[in-house]
Amino acid sequence: MTDILDRCLFVIGRQRSGTTVLRAALASHPRVHDLGELLHEQKPGGFYAELGARLAETASAGLHERWFDILVATIQRLAPPEDDKVLLVDIKYNGALNFGSLFVGPTMVNTLIHKLSLHRATVIHVLRRNKLSLLTSVEMARKTGQWRLQHGQERHIATIGLDLRKLPARIAAEEALDAYFTAQLAGIGARIPVVYEDMFMPDGSFAKGCFMQVAQRFAIEPAFDFGPRLAKQSAPLSTAIANFAEVSAQIDSLIKAGSLSPDYRTYLRA
Repeated sequence: MTDILDRCLFVIGRQRSGTTVLRAALASHPRVHDLGELLHEQKPGGFYAELGARLAETASAGLHERWFDILVATIQRLAPPEDDKVLLVDIKYNGALNFGSLFVGPTMVNTLIHKLSLHRATVIHVLRRNKLSLLTSVEMARKTGQWRLQHGQERHIATIGLDLRKLPARIAAEEALDAYFTAQLAGIGARIPVVYEDMFMPDGSFAKGCFMQVAQRFAIEPAFDFGPRLAKQSAPLSTAIANFAEVSAQIDSLIKAGSLSPDYRTYLRA
């Protein structure tokens, strides 16, 4: 078990935070293999498919307690035969939350992250500071059904509206989710924090900092393709949000009330 986990790089983040575009660039390296979202319920051959197959074979007591062994077995089964490959595993926040929490002494911790910490896993934690942009991206993907936008198709493809009544609570919930995972992941020594807004250079290529850390961690040459294979949504919020004037006014009110960072004035121009 230890050997395969030593080769794994777990990319953890909220959906629409940039985990997929980062994975695509990391997987451009000849010694990096992308296993994808193994904890997605519909992933063919993923964790839940493996769990279902085992349950079909035996309903033995305690099988549910061996979930981490089943996750590791899934990774082993999907890994390429070459034993020098770094294995990318994408874990969205909701995938990690599905495993619940447990007490370690007096502290309640996320069960999956606790397991990764015990096995000294390497983790990239992706954050998206601009929650307004994140929520716009979520609503855009829901409206269009395009959760993966190929490079070269980053044109304005839809307009969405944001519910002003729910917006403050949604932003607060996203901030709280990031804070929770930042605290949970603090115990992982091999943790590489990545901020979506700092991920790209002005020309659209990737900043190299994260990639250099990965190369050093796994002792590989930094032979990555820094040109994006998937595109970030480039339409300005002012054209993507149908009720932008109202949203802007509400954001300004929340900043004045001290409920939001003044950085959101800059985010409105993103």
